[in-house]
Amino acid sequence: MRIVRPHTSVDRVGITGIVTRYVRGLRTGGVRDLGLLLVLLAAVAGIVFAIDPRLDLRLTSLFFDDATRSFPAASDPVALWLRGKSMWIFTAFAVLVAAMVIARLVLPLPVFPVPARSVVFLALTLALGPGLLVNGVLKEHWARPRPGAVVEFGGTLPFVPWWDPRGGCDQNCSFVSGETSGATWSVAPALLVPGAARVVALSAAGIFTVAIATLRIAFGGHFASDVIFAVLLTLAVIWAIYSLAFRVDWMRLQTGPLPRIVRRAITRWGRTESNLIAYGDWTTALRFGDHSTRPRL
Repeated sequence: MRIVRPHTSVDRVGITGIVTRYVRGLRTGGVRDLGLLLVLLAAVAGIVFAIDPRLDLRLTSLFFDDATRSFPAASDPVALWLRGKSMWIFTAFAVLVAAMVIARLVLPLPVFPVPARSVVFLALTLALGPGLLVNGVLKEHWARPRPGAVVEFGGTLPFVPWWDPRGGCDQNCSFVSGETSGATWSVAPALLVPGAARVVALSAAGIFTVAIATLRIAFGGHFASDVIFAVLLTLAVIWAIYSLAFRVDWMRLQTGPLPRIVRRAITRWGRTESNLIAYGDWTTALRFGDHSTRPRL
């Protein structure tokens, strides 16, 4: 499917106009620019926190009370309420995506008109970003202690910089922030919002992410580098899958100058959407006793 480039003219010059034009260009060249921007930001953040590892400690100390040797936000009712609601929001998103996947497989196309490509995009970004990369790999195998567990903030473990996976944490560790990654994932559904409303949706996702990231630092749950890399890694997963789902011309790649094994893999991947639709129509027909329309998957 070839995506037509939208018009990106902006009537007035200014910050709003620049943001609007850039967001509208996310389906064209802006996707490539965003990838380069993510690489640059990750390099800058990595270098800064590697050169000055104790910057993490100084930023976290802004939310630490030396008198009580605690993080006051961790017991603040409003902050606790906000964190609880944010977790409910992410859970609702995850349940909705799972329901969309099941519905896309079961219901026929006219009943469930959401494109399979959009459903696959949301499911893969959720599963591979906050799911596999953040909570499945990094948090379980990168043994960086959380701020509340290090000596500087009343704990017993030594502080280690972000790049060192040899800390004293056993599981569910500090690097990177799972809740911040989940909040950042809200960018994925925001990208699918049509027209000018996409700017509003992406702005809301950005505000939500910044709020959750700040709360995690204020609670003593994560260092600043933890939340920064959670945002960048999750955005990188979204960028990669968005590019594959909406920017790659699969039809041209199937016949292009590539090795046969690569072309076969692309052909199989390109059939995914039509197979999902056919399977959904077949399962619906079975309920009415029609066994003649079984697709060849």
